[in-house]
Amino acid sequence: MNMNSTRTLFRFFVAAGLVGVCVSLAFFLQRGAVVSAQDQGRDPSQVLATNVPDGFTVAAVGDIIEAHPATPNPENKPIAAIFHSADVTVGNYEGAIVDYRLYKIPQNIISHYWALNGEPGVAKDLKTMGFDMVGRANNHQSDWGIDGARETDRWLDDAGIVHAGDGETRDLAREAQYYDTPKGRVGLISINSSTSDPQQIPINANGKMPPRPGANPLRLIRYTLVTADQMEALRKIRDAYPRSSQSGNNRNVAADSLSAPVYEFMNTLGPDELYLFGTWYRIGDKPGFSYKMNPLDEREILQSIRGAKQNCDFLIVMIHAHQEPGADFITQISHEAIDAGADEWVGTGPHRMLGIEIYKNRPIFHSLGDLFFEINLATQPSSQEERESYGPEIAAMDDASFAANFWDHMTREPIYDSAIVVSRFDHNQLSELRIYPIDLGWERRRADRGSPRIPSPELAQKFLQQQQKDSEAYGTKVSIEGNVGVIKVAPMANTGSEKH
Repeated sequence: MNMNSTRTLFRFFVAAGLVGVCVSLAFFLQRGAVVSAQDQGRDPSQVLATNVPDGFTVAAVGDIIEAHPATPNPENKPIAAIFHSADVTVGNYEGAIVDYRLYKIPQNIISHYWALNGEPGVAKDLKTMGFDMVGRANNHQSDWGIDGARETDRWLDDAGIVHAGDGETRDLAREAQYYDTPKGRVGLISINSSTSDPQQIPINANGKMPPRPGANPLRLIRYTLVTADQMEALRKIRDAYPRSSQSGNNRNVAADSLSAPVYEFMNTLGPDELYLFGTWYRIGDKPGFSYKMNPLDEREILQSIRGAKQNCDFLIVMIHAHQEPGADFITQISHEAIDAGADEWVGTGPHRMLGIEIYKNRPIFHSLGDLFFEINLATQPSSQEERESYGPEIAAMDDASFAANFWDHMTREPIYDSAIVVSRFDHNQLSELRIYPIDLGWERRRADRGSPRIPSPELAQKFLQQQQKDSEAYGTKVSIEGNVGVIKVAPMANTGSEKH
């Protein structure tokens, strides 16, 4: 082939390539225009719309700290019947499912001295009881280390229970997980804002840095509220010390051990705010605490909620929070979650039942207490370090004496009074909530304590009357029908143009 032929052939391929590029570009531009037109024409309310048939029900509970299978006990059958009657049942599994007798990795005792553990049979027991989905984002998720968390997830997988809130990366921990029912696809997102080991916060891979597993975090800065005069005194103390005392390791200490990065907030302090020796202060009307959410966590959580709702018919968002009842950030993030597409907000962590709020026709359970609270030193071991932290006399105690002197004083009756709440949806709107009290048996012997039973009428009435008071603070009226609490919810107006 001569030089002229070679040039001609080269020009041909160049021309053909340019034509191909132009055709491809025109195709993608046209396709982009079509997609853009679809996005612009789609009703935003439909993107995040609820899509379940009339009579769709969700049974929700709080924390599940179950040490051994409960379904063999016939007294648990009425509890299981409530779960099986619902279209989906959900709760927060707190702790691990491992056989600690064979486990070679010690429990995580950086942030606490004892480890929650359930026997391997607990996973199938929960499925037999009627559970479909559980949250895993809580401060005890990694009690038995990373491998213990992985083993827990494997047991849940084997039992057929969908679990959300932890993963090998932060992105995976943020993701919703889904359960397909005959009445629609249900999504679950699980969040942890409780105190925990910072090493439990997952990270994504970054270049040569591998990812770190963990639980879906919502990090916080906690402000201590003080008067204006107290703030002025604190400023004088700050000014009396060199700036170096506010830097280095001291800057990374925060009042909440699961804290947001400090540096971002140091440069955005308002005139009524102060950071001093590891504590954040803010001027307030009365003593107490206020919280600021890590904006990155807040943004990513809300993005995961919006994305999840576009992939399911009904979305549940669950949080495990140890902050005091009524913490301001809970109201903010729960409302934001519902605005972003959540259909039900389930609070856990306080280990006692709190009030119920209705926001835009969607339920917010500020805490559903405990379904199981089987804290028994025969199955939930505590470390020697914990005993020693209370002094030499307690350090020398055997398990029975330690439990009687420590746990029995810590875990009083409110922890053992709780409820199952069943939400009913009609026309894709919340129409009714039914509150079924349960008794975890404060008065029982330790071997039987912490497992749910149907309470006596007297205990049920006492519990429901307290729930009336707690929910009234949120403008929610609870009526009592027999030994069941009932909340009737009116439909929202203009539902055709709004999400709910």
